[in-house]
Amino acid sequence: MKIVSGQIGPGEILTMPTLAKAWGVSTTPVREILLELAGVGLLEARRNRGFQVKRPTVRRRV
Repeated sequence: MKIVSGQIGPGEILTMPTLAKAWGVSTTPVREILLELAGVGLLEARRNRGFQVKRPTVRRRV
């Protein structure tokens, strides 16, 4: 995954239409993937802009 490997860095904006076109799919599966990545803390939704890559953080497991 390019986010985890650092190929896509913190602050970069990912948009559904751009990713859908690059991957040759509709925006529906792209939206689902982006929302899932936001749910685990890798992305942050930006209203009317797309999803912004978040700076990685270290979380301690309890």
